[in-house]
Amino acid sequence: MTSVMDRRLRAFAVACLWLPVLVSGAGAWAVGPDLGPRLPTHWPGLGEPDAVGDTRILIAQALGMAAVAAAVGTAVAVAARDRRTLRAGTGTAAGLAALVALTWVVSAWAAQDAGGPDAAVLGGLLGVMLAGLLWGLVPIALLGRAGAPAGTPADAAPAASEGAAPAETADRLAPTAPLPWSTTVGSLPLLAAGAAAGVAGLVLLAMEARTEPGAEGPGWWTPGLLLVGALAVVATSRARVEVDARGLRVRSAVFRFLLFRVSRSRIDTARATTIEPMRWGGWGFRYTGASVALVVRRGPGLVVETLRGPSAAVTMTEQDARAAAAALAPAPTERPGRTLGE
Repeated sequence: MTSVMDRRLRAFAVACLWLPVLVSGAGAWAVGPDLGPRLPTHWPGLGEPDAVGDTRILIAQALGMAAVAAAVGTAVAVAARDRRTLRAGTGTAAGLAALVALTWVVSAWAAQDAGGPDAAVLGGLLGVMLAGLLWGLVPIALLGRAGAPAGTPADAAPAASEGAAPAETADRLAPTAPLPWSTTVGSLPLLAAGAAAGVAGLVLLAMEARTEPGAEGPGWWTPGLLLVGALAVVATSRARVEVDARGLRVRSAVFRFLLFRVSRSRIDTARATTIEPMRWGGWGFRYTGASVALVVRRGPGLVVETLRGPSAAVTMTEQDARAAAAALAPAPTERPGRTLGE
């Protein structure tokens, strides 16, 4: 990395690593005495277990392995020198820590439902345990901006930030910010909402899988739609905004796919301004035919008006919006179809 990583983001990532261990440990301390002496320790499939063991040993093993995963992730968070290693290492470790921390919870849940450990059916509870893997998306999203090169922030664009041109008139400048230019935007509330919807979908999926034939359950459509919606929200909760000689590109920083692009030949004006969510169709990724936008809050952002096709908007810090506008703004000779006097 070409700059010092944001220490607060590292601290948040470490907190995400250890939170499943702490929550699982607190739960074990609170309900452990009521669980009985034995719990299922292994299932050959989704049916009844083929092994049971001491409750205290099972909980200790689960917490110990979760702590090991969290410790490895912490070491990565402290020592990593490139963003890819940092995000992959902490995200994987956080997901594994949460998954392992849930093993004794699922075992106790199954035993409680069956009235004893020997007849405990795993069934759809496997999905509850696997939901822990979604927790790994949290540090991945948090670290999306960590380690951004020192040349990419808006302070690299003196023409836009030192008063040479106001934000609203940046569209009259030739490109002044270094190219390529990039920044990361995101919303923790959107990420939390997506993760919550995903967990709810998996829980409903597990409930449906455990519903007896003929009995009324949540159905398959509800959890399915929740999971699809959760993936969509998580995918757009953090995005990478890139500006280069080809124009503007906005891609998901979580799953890396392209959300939208505006080629430089289509750009009419680019300016930093205040973005009102309802003007662009609401929050999140929005497409109305006349416009496309990624809106994570009300506030400063980049607005690109085009010669043809939908206009575009992305919320970001005011400094980043000024730098992006300066980097995108076409020189007069770059505007096709324009003549003197227009």
